[in-house]
Amino acid sequence: QIIRKVGAPEVPKIKLTGILESPEQDLFSFSYGKNSVLRNILEHLGNSSINIRFMSKSSYANNHATARICIDSKYHEKVKEILSRKDVITSIDRLIYQPGVRILSIYPFKGDPKIAMRFFDALNSKNIEVLATNTATSVISCVIPSRKLPLAKQQLKSAFTFG
Repeated sequence: QIIRKVGAPEVPKIKLTGILESPEQDLFSFSYGKNSVLRNILEHLGNSSINIRFMSKSSYANNHATARICIDSKYHEKVKEILSRKDVITSIDRLIYQPGVRILSIYPFKGDPKIAMRFFDALNSKNIEVLATNTATSVISCVIPSRKLPLAKQQLKSAFTFG
C-alpha cells in the first residue's frame, strides 16, 4: 500500500479495467548516431518476421538516439545475429542485452498523470526496477525483470481497483 501521513484521509483507489502482461521477452537497448541505423535494424527484423512487442526511442543532441525494443525470447539468437551484422554493429555506439523481462501494462490510462504517478509509486515502493516505459492513449506500459512480475502485479492490485 502507498504510504500516507498519520491522520491523512485514505487516498481513494482509481478504478481501472485491467492488467496485461506479456510472455517472456528479451530487451535490447542500443545507441546510434544516424536514423538510417534504426531503419536498417527494423528492416532486418521485418525480413526475419520478428515482431516487436515494445519499442521506445529517445533522441538527443548531435543526432544521437537510444532505442529499446522487446522481442519474444524465442527470437533472441536471431536478433543478436541481426545486431551483430557488420552493417549494423559498426553503426551502434552501445548495445545492452537483457534477457528475461516482461511488459506490464494497465488500462485505461487516458493520459492521466495521477494514474502514471500511482503506477510508478507502486512499483518504486518495492524497488521494482523499471527498465523502459511507454504510453498510448489507452495504456501505460513498463518493462521489468521477469522475476519481479508477481510482486509488481501485487503492488498494482493494491494501488488500483480493477474490474
